[in-house]
Amino acid sequence: MAVDISRALGVTGWMGRLMLVWLAEQSAKCKRIVEVGCYRGRSTRAMIDNSRAHIWCLDSWSGTHTTADDHVRFLTNVQDSLDRLTILKMDSVKGTKKLLKRFGPGHFDLMFIDACHDYKCVRADIIACRPLVRRGGILAGHDYANGWPGVRRAVNELVPDKQIVPKGAIWWTKLS
Repeated sequence: MAVDISRALGVTGWMGRLMLVWLAEQSAKCKRIVEVGCYRGRSTRAMIDNSRAHIWCLDSWSGTHTTADDHVRFLTNVQDSLDRLTILKMDSVKGTKKLLKRFGPGHFDLMFIDACHDYKCVRADIIACRPLVRRGGILAGHDYANGWPGVRRAVNELVPDKQIVPKGAIWWTKLS
C-alpha cells in the first residue's frame, strides 16, 4: 500500500520514516483512532493524511518534553484537518476514561500510545486504552527501545503477545 508521509516528515518529532509509514498504513484501514500523546502532530499528520478516519488527539501538552508552545504548533500543523480531529487537552488516563464513558468499550480501531514514558504512566495508559479497542483492532505504542526502560517493562508485562515494527520502536498487538 502506497502512503504519503511527506507532510508528516515536515513536522518536528522523534518518529522516523519507517515508523511513520507503518502508522500511515495501519490508519488507512481505520475509521476511528485515538492518539495518546501528540506532541507537535508528526504522527497525527501521517495518520490523517493516509486515512479517512476521525482521530481523537489526547495530550495534556504539559509533560516533561512538551510545552504550551507545542500545543500551538500542533494546532498549526493539523489546522487543515480539524474537521476530522477531536482534540482533548487533558491527562491521558482521564481522557481515555472520558472516551470510555462516552463511547463504551470496543469503539476504536486503533489506539496509539506515545505519551509519558515512565513505567507507571505507560502501564496506566495501556490499562486505560485496552477496553476502548474493538475486537480485531490494534493497540500500539511508540518508544519500545533501550532508552525507555519504563516503556519496555510495562509493555512486556501487559502485552506479552506484542509485535515490534521492524527497524522501529513501535510495539503493537491485534486484540481478540
